[in-house]
Amino acid sequence: YTLNVEIPPADRDFVTYFLETGEGYCTYFATTLTVLLRSAGIPARYVEGFLVPQSDTASRRELRGENGHAWTEVWFDGLGWVPLDATPSSALDQMEKIAGEDPGEETVPTEVITEAPETLAPTEAIPEKDHTQATEPPQGAEAGSSFRQVLLSIAKLCFYILLFSFPVCLFILWRCLVYKQRHKPEYLQKELEESSAGELISRIDLDLQAMWKLEDKSRNYGETIREFVGRMNAKDKNKIDQIYLDLTERIYYDDPDGQIISREELEAFLDFYAGEERRLKEDLPRKRWIMKRFLWSEYHPLPR
Repeated sequence: YTLNVEIPPADRDFVTYFLETGEGYCTYFATTLTVLLRSAGIPARYVEGFLVPQSDTASRRELRGENGHAWTEVWFDGLGWVPLDATPSSALDQMEKIAGEDPGEETVPTEVITEAPETLAPTEAIPEKDHTQATEPPQGAEAGSSFRQVLLSIAKLCFYILLFSFPVCLFILWRCLVYKQRHKPEYLQKELEESSAGELISRIDLDLQAMWKLEDKSRNYGETIREFVGRMNAKDKNKIDQIYLDLTERIYYDDPDGQIISREELEAFLDFYAGEERRLKEDLPRKRWIMKRFLWSEYHPLPR
């Protein structure tokens, strides 16, 4: 915690810059926690206000700029907005000590006293009872400090959970990209331009074999493509299309580059491939499909 920080560069993300440098004041801590909570789908908001000096006798309290503070509030069903202060406790203790000091008459300039009604108007709009309730629990200062420590621990826990879950989120995002691009016509067209039709069909065949393996439909050792297709079609209601047999036999036994494969034949093969993807998602148990197909697949037509 420090007030002497450099302004983040214009081309850098504020939160990322703060996490890298680890230096800042309450505004930095509150902003970062709010952004991280929101990125995890947790309702949170950034709040600015004042640290109210604790007093048992004073009926009026003067709040100055140095009493300003920022924190985060998180929404909990049944509780409402609950404050979470990510500012280090040592810094908070020092701020509360400063807030509780009597400034003395000699430290208050005359012009500030003259303009007091205008400058204090915004703070008077906030009922002192509500603000005190948020900063002073009924059990007193000691209970309030313990409550703040609990909230701080929760905030730190949320931060570390987000920190360690970030790689997992990146992996899931990548798998979503893989799954969505797998059957996009424009993506497959680009792959076709960078390789041959025979190579693309060969790689898709590997992916089809991986899909059928999830349904216990693997090819036996030494079994030809025609024998495999005949065996599957004889016992399974979901027939393997003839276009699969025609094109795979052609590229494996006669035309490795697929030079004599027409566009209509290739489009029919890709339609069969996309149809098998949809069928597998419907027929396979949901958990098995997510773990074995969505989150991880042995083969796919993306660049190797």
